[in-house]
Amino acid sequence: FMLASFNYLEAHNFENGGIRPDSTDGKPDDKNNLFNNQLEKVWFASQSVRSLDKRYNYRVYQHYGILPNEKMQLFYRFDYSYRVNRYDDNALALNNNFYQKFTDYTAPGRYSFEQIADRTDFNLFDNRLGLKGSVNTVFYSAYVKNRYVTRHQGRIVSYLTPFDTYSNEWYAGGQLRKYFDSTKTSYIESLGEYQISNSLADKNNYTASANLMYNGFNIQASIWAVSPSMLQSGYRSNLISWDSSFQLQTTKRLFVQYAFTKRKMDIIPSIAFNNYTNLIYFTEAGTPTQFKDGAVMHIQPKLGMRFNLWKIHIYNEFQYNCFDSDVSKGKEILQMPAYVNATQLFIEAWLFKRATLLQTGFDVSYRNSYRANGYNPLIQQYFVTTEPAQNIKGGSKDFNYIDQYVVVDFFVNMQIRTARLFIKMSNFARGWGQPKGYFTTPYYTGIPTTLDFGVSWRFFD
Repeated sequence: FMLASFNYLEAHNFENGGIRPDSTDGKPDDKNNLFNNQLEKVWFASQSVRSLDKRYNYRVYQHYGILPNEKMQLFYRFDYSYRVNRYDDNALALNNNFYQKFTDYTAPGRYSFEQIADRTDFNLFDNRLGLKGSVNTVFYSAYVKNRYVTRHQGRIVSYLTPFDTYSNEWYAGGQLRKYFDSTKTSYIESLGEYQISNSLADKNNYTASANLMYNGFNIQASIWAVSPSMLQSGYRSNLISWDSSFQLQTTKRLFVQYAFTKRKMDIIPSIAFNNYTNLIYFTEAGTPTQFKDGAVMHIQPKLGMRFNLWKIHIYNEFQYNCFDSDVSKGKEILQMPAYVNATQLFIEAWLFKRATLLQTGFDVSYRNSYRANGYNPLIQQYFVTTEPAQNIKGGSKDFNYIDQYVVVDFFVNMQIRTARLFIKMSNFARGWGQPKGYFTTPYYTGIPTTLDFGVSWRFFD
């Protein structure tokens, strides 16, 4: 038995650095006045900065039966992934004011005052060989894995050598699962993986988890420790270079969920406890750092609901993010809204003698005000923002503080045999009792009122 797949993604983007508040137009520097979209000023000169993210993946999987009835199989999986990230600024002198916001950067340029031409190539080879099988109600697997990763950054200028990094890693792992019923929906399982060797780090990664699915309960307990990424460990650019020696990041997680189903209603409460140690993050200075003053606790209760009455369907999910109240324990590192709610209300009906399935309704999402991560286009990473002076904290001049907002989308979906059609009006309630827009991250506005439509047609039954 053999399977093969190929995935490809290529995304080009003209970076603008976000909207630039500028009181020279006669308006005060107020974040609520930055929603005129095409008329607003941005940080970068027009089409002077361009980024590229291109990646593809090949996968081949095969297994061979050793014992009958799938009691034992030999399996092998090969993955090859390639990724390239580029960042080109052809007007560095004009865009210096943006880079000066990152205090660790040499804004005029360290080697060239005219341009930035950063390129990073990643190659990943992943080979996995093992045994798996099912004996009565028990499934098992065990494997060894080799993971070889290379990172290449080309010459910033002709007289500098390229920056090359590689990692050769060996792992051993496995899974054991016991089913409680013939439908295989209830089970208990344990999974684990341990890094036997790593040419790049002196400490080994590991993951371990235990899961239970039984009578509506879903309980998961897990722990994993991972090395810093290659970007976190080192980088070369015309504006900045760093070499870091960070410790393993450790995450402990406990998740408990129960699905209560009665007639036409499902109620699904859950809670997650997340504990982070040695968390690595990027700062406003433009470089990575590690929080070493203890663990950061994040508690995440959630309540989901599904309700169906006749042809009316209502889905709702409410989430609350609770953090350690002590700022010294890293409360300000995890920047996310405390309250998030998503609601979907739609009518679903068959038309024309069940030849057409129609769905029409609304998607409504809400999140409260919060201090948000900023975005650094040079390294294509989000970073933790800090609080401003007390007199502007949380006000209209606090651009890193994103105000609460409700986004309402109207949609119509139709399926006619193998063809699917959709029409969607995004954020159509813009300005109804709230600002004329919203921010997804500081200085970057969300989608204005737009109309999208599309068709998907499969030429087979």
